[in-house]
Amino acid sequence: MQKRKPPAFQEYPAEMLAKREFKLMNLHEKGLLYLMRLECWVNKSIPSQPSLLAKYLGFNDTEVSAALTENVKSFFSEEFGNFRSIELDNYKDHLEERRLKQSEGGKNGVRIKREKNHNQGNFKHTYQVSSRSLVKNSQAQTSTEKTNQEQSINRDDLDDDWVREYDSA
Repeated sequence: MQKRKPPAFQEYPAEMLAKREFKLMNLHEKGLLYLMRLECWVNKSIPSQPSLLAKYLGFNDTEVSAALTENVKSFFSEEFGNFRSIELDNYKDHLEERRLKQSEGGKNGVRIKREKNHNQGNFKHTYQVSSRSLVKNSQAQTSTEKTNQEQSINRDDLDDDWVREYDSA
């Protein structure tokens, strides 16, 4: 079984744009916020100490410290010296739960299909045995059965061009 991490998260722009904290951010804060969210999606957590966060992100300590305002921090929870995005963690959990349900549904579907095919296999076998007289087998048919079949197939009273063409083909 292949277990890949979810490659992306879905976000509703109107929801983010409506948040007061986001509206009050300047351009640098918004940029830092999204960079931090992307890092949290990929790596689950990021350093919460400004100097370590700056080094982690590859930016100047002064720039990161200036942009790391309370508005930016409001989108994260801080625990054990790291920031985590509870919103993104919950979304990952939701995706994992959905993946597990789909997997279970697929396994149940295969089980049901196997049971159905197994039951149909028994039905087909029963059907073939009970309808043996429909299958043309000269050794198993009596002369009366042959005569009845020949009469029904070779009726001279049929005056239909299509039937004659079909019979001659």
